[in-house]
Amino acid sequence: MQQQKKSIEFPEVEELKSTLDPLTLTVTVQMLAAIRDAKTNPEYAKIDRLTSRICEIALDGEKPRDAAQLDFKDQLKLSTLIFEFVRDKVPYKGEPFGGLIRKPWETLEIGGDCDCKVVLLSTMLDNLGFRKLMLSVLPPGKYSDSKRAETTKLEGHVFIEAGLTKDEKTVWVRMDPSCPDCGLDELPDTYTLFSRNFYRVPIYYR
Repeated sequence: MQQQKKSIEFPEVEELKSTLDPLTLTVTVQMLAAIRDAKTNPEYAKIDRLTSRICEIALDGEKPRDAAQLDFKDQLKLSTLIFEFVRDKVPYKGEPFGGLIRKPWETLEIGGDCDCKVVLLSTMLDNLGFRKLMLSVLPPGKYSDSKRAETTKLEGHVFIEAGLTKDEKTVWVRMDPSCPDCGLDELPDTYTLFSRNFYRVPIYYR
C-alpha cells in the first residue's frame, strides 16, 4: 500500500509502470521521494551549509547562490564542483542496486552506492537552484551489444542529468558520481554502450 501511495505522488513514473520491472520502479520512486522530501528534515541544514561553502569557493562569494541567476559559465563551474565533491569526497560502497537508499546527509557521512550518491548530488544541486534534473535509470538485466554481437549482464545503475542554461537553451550534462574516473558528462565505457537503454525520469523540470 505504501508503494502505491508513493507512485501516485510521482505522475511522471506512472507511464513507466508497464515498462519498468518492479524493483527498478520501486528504486526510482524511493530516490525521487528521498530528494523531494529532504528539505522537510532538520538534517537538511547539513546540506545547506555544505553547498554554501562550495558556492563561496566556486563564485568567490560575490554572486547569487541560485543557478537561475547565474550565466552558463558559472552554472558549469558550480555544478562541476558539486559533482566532483560527491564523486571524490563521498566514499563509494558496493551494495545491491536499490538495496538501501540513504538520506542525503547519511550518504554524506558514511558513503553509498550509485543510487545513494545520486540522491545526495541531486539534493545538493537542487539546493543551489538547479531545477532541470533527470534521473537516468538502467534496470538490471541482460543487454545486447550490437557492436560485438554479444549479450552483457548488468546490475542496475543510475546517474543524473542536469540542464544548464546557455543562450536561453538547455544544455544537458551527465553526472555519474559513482564513477571515480569519469569527468563531467562522461560515463563508464560499460554503460556508454547501453546508454539508449536508460530511462530518463524528471526530478524537477521547471
